[in-house]
Amino acid sequence: MKTILFVLLLLCHNGFSQRIVLDRGHLKSVVENNAVRISSELIHGERLEQINSGLGQIKLNMGAVILTEELIFRSLTQVDQGLKSAMAVKQIGEISLEIFSESRAVLKAASKAPHLLLFAQATCQQMADRGVKLAGEVSSVVLKERSDLFMDFSKRDALLGKISLELKTIRALLYSIKKCMYWARINGLLHTVNPFGGFINTDKRMVENLLLNLKSLKEK
Repeated sequence: MKTILFVLLLLCHNGFSQRIVLDRGHLKSVVENNAVRISSELIHGERLEQINSGLGQIKLNMGAVILTEELIFRSLTQVDQGLKSAMAVKQIGEISLEIFSESRAVLKAASKAPHLLLFAQATCQQMADRGVKLAGEVSSVVLKERSDLFMDFSKRDALLGKISLELKTIRALLYSIKKCMYWARINGLLHTVNPFGGFINTDKRMVENLLLNLKSLKEK
């Protein structure tokens, strides 16, 4: 009986002799890391609002490009019916059809994954600006010259050359948008824009260091 009591007293003594050890350095790191995380989450929320606003602007730009190309083509057909058989106008018509097709393909892809357009927002804006500017110039020349534009070969050729060059540039910008969307989808959205990747890696290193220190203490 005495032996049992002695063992119980010894166990109680060992149990109450344990102390809580506070690592101030580790606690400071955890608090700082949490503060940075909260700040990053707030910034991330603001960026999401900017993304929603940007997506709305991108959709407007893409719609403006399609309307612009239709306006250009209609303006050209108003000059003279005989121009339809000209090689330059045929080339412009072919490029315009390609732009229509590519624009619809981009919009179709964006309807399924609109966030992909964010990676080509600057290109969309540039393309819309070029299209609106070109439409204004074409409309101005056509309305000003009317039937005289068909008779003046130098003005006609200069206008057609400028239209062809600008449309090729817009077509190239559309190809660039498709490529941006393609690679954004391949690489993965979270891998591309994840704002917490650095913090996750930092936490992993901290855990690995703690496990290594614990292992070293056990070995000693």
